[in-house]
Amino acid sequence: MIEKFKLNQRGVIVSDAIIAVLIFSLFTGIIASLSYNIYILSSKAKRVAEVDSYIIDFYEYVDSTAFNNITEANLLSYISSNWDNNISATTGNINSLTTPFKVLIDVEDYTNLQHNTSGLVKIVSFSIKYKVGKTDNTINLGRVKTNDN
Repeated sequence: MIEKFKLNQRGVIVSDAIIAVLIFSLFTGIIASLSYNIYILSSKAKRVAEVDSYIIDFYEYVDSTAFNNITEANLLSYISSNWDNNISATTGNINSLTTPFKVLIDVEDYTNLQHNTSGLVKIVSFSIKYKVGKTDNTINLGRVKTNDN
């Protein structure tokens, strides 16, 4: 009987240590994965909120500006002078920009040949590209500006 008691009280054996390390590794991996996913989701929410504020500000400026002053040069000037350094804008290749937020602006005169609408309507296109984690996200919007004169 004393011999049986000694066998049961040997302490920690190698298989117990291996199981403990495996369980610890498993839970550490799960916690790290959850933390990373929470970080990515909060970063995405923050970026989307910033993009929304840029879009709202841009279109409020377009609405408050006179029809004849809606040009690509004026819109680019507005962005570079009123927004922070995290955003840059162009009318050409958006991929050549190096800031976290990249804006592509296009102002087009709408012309309907049947009704002679030249100089009455402009289409303002706004595209913003940003990155969250490893994925690129792009939002494309357009607005029509009419000449009220």
